[in-house]
Amino acid sequence: MKSVLRKIGKFLLYTAGLVVVALTIAHFAWKYSGSNEWVLWKDTNVTPAFDRKGQRMVGAQVYKKKVSGATRLQFKVVAQIHGNLDAIAAGMSDMTTPGCRNFLSGCTAGKIYKPFDEKDRTYIQAYRIVLPKWLKKELAVVNKIHMWRDPQSKALMITVKGVPELLPQDGCCINMTHLNNQWKFTPLQNGMLEFEFTEDDDPGIPYYIYNRALLRNKVGVPNTAQRVFNMDKYQHRKFEFLRETPPQVAEKGE
Repeated sequence: MKSVLRKIGKFLLYTAGLVVVALTIAHFAWKYSGSNEWVLWKDTNVTPAFDRKGQRMVGAQVYKKKVSGATRLQFKVVAQIHGNLDAIAAGMSDMTTPGCRNFLSGCTAGKIYKPFDEKDRTYIQAYRIVLPKWLKKELAVVNKIHMWRDPQSKALMITVKGVPELLPQDGCCINMTHLNNQWKFTPLQNGMLEFEFTEDDDPGIPYYIYNRALLRNKVGVPNTAQRVFNMDKYQHRKFEFLRETPPQVAEKGE
């Protein structure tokens, strides 16, 4: 009996070793793969997507990019939406918890390190985001949001970058240590806006979960953007920087 148990034990150890080796090889093979180019993953203009209520969502092209040496994918979404630039600027400068929850239901607005100023069109603010229960912690994020208007295309450009040096260091949360996202809204001749969203971040969750979950989530981004930026509360603000901007004073994102 003891010899049988020994054989079983050795077999299990050998199998576990093979699994570890296989996973290690798979990890490094994935990490150093990638074309560094945008690849179309799904086009819901061709194959429609529907929300939980069965309503057809805004058509979108969802791209992914795998950079060699990185484990997390980058994402890009391109669509046409209804909206106006002033309302978008109003929605993106909403520093309240309801404003945050327009996009993330588990989001809570926190400390404002720099309030929004229309002169430099920048603000810095902390947020906490509820994560799945098995992670046992919230996600802590500190964002620097900057807006400007491109003088050639007339597009409203919005960058969202992380400020990791302001993140809590007391172990309360999983810290978002890398965040570099961009929103672009370009007026079109048909009266709509071309919406382009690119995402490059690291929320501190395993990449094999992150890549799958966020890729599927991107299909609904234009639908959310159109819904949020057409809310009544954002329709009445006007921003001077969105009036016609002379090229000599136009600026690029920080």
